[in-house]
Amino acid sequence: MEAVDVLIIGAGPAGSTAALMLARGGMDVLLVDRHAFPRPKVCGDALASDAIEVLKEIGLYSAVEKAGYSVSRCRVFAPNGDSMSLKGEFIMIRRILFDDILCRAAVDAGARTMWNLSFESCSLNDARYTAQFRDKKKRKHSVSARYIILATGANPLPLKELALLQRFEPSAIAARRYVTTAKGPAQEPIFSYEDFLLPGYGWIFPVEKGIYNVGCCLFPEAARQGITLHDLYHRFITNSPIAKELLSNPQEQTPLRGAPLRAGFSGSLPGRDSMLVVGEALGLTYPGTGEGIGKSMKSGQFWPLRPSLRGTTQTMRYNR
Repeated sequence: MEAVDVLIIGAGPAGSTAALMLARGGMDVLLVDRHAFPRPKVCGDALASDAIEVLKEIGLYSAVEKAGYSVSRCRVFAPNGDSMSLKGEFIMIRRILFDDILCRAAVDAGARTMWNLSFESCSLNDARYTAQFRDKKKRKHSVSARYIILATGANPLPLKELALLQRFEPSAIAARRYVTTAKGPAQEPIFSYEDFLLPGYGWIFPVEKGIYNVGCCLFPEAARQGITLHDLYHRFITNSPIAKELLSNPQEQTPLRGAPLRAGFSGSLPGRDSMLVVGEALGLTYPGTGEGIGKSMKSGQFWPLRPSLRGTTQTMRYNR
């Protein structure tokens, strides 16, 4: 059985940022995930100003900016089709690269990792948790920890098992695919709230030269009207003037992939006892844009008040 100070379940932006901060503070940290890193992730692949702020604070801005590229404006399309260009700070980078940079930084700081393990159950005895996991070969693995941090993203099952779940259904479903065009990269990421997409929205984000991340987000209201994610995506790429302009004769690089979103700061309890919920598991994704990376990283910025008390009962708090 592995025995650690802090067990973090989920190695995305929230979990890896938490692991980095705690390892730097002297805690013995184990980071567990269902997948082996690096791994792809359904996302828009754009970091906004709040994520960039955290990267600067934790010393990873240069590494991330070098792996992606920066833009200083975005374009937003309104329901009537009008648009405006807005100043902003963005880094365009694929999540398979970004998440791996965060995770590697946590490991470099001293955090340990275990991959391809699915959480099954947890018990509390003598102020320590024992968490049970199962690998892809159905073998069981146990971890003993004084603290547990749930950074499990949109997966509601761990929250349900730990009696932290308040809503099983996702807030929305998002989908994206990568396409290649001869147009070259756009100068700015595009957010579309055109009338035929509402109450959902679409996006076109340049991620590399000639490659766009094109996606949309479907809310339950539209799904109840019989609209599917494929319907919404098709509406976007065929009815939006900017989509038709930028994506003329596109070559599909990947299939359309979907994923649930937990948004609006709702759907789970923030924690109990010595257990804390962070990131998308806590519903920190912003419903209006689907942006949750920066908010997840912010939630992972905490550390023990007294790092010298490694391995003993401590109080952990948010860095507000």
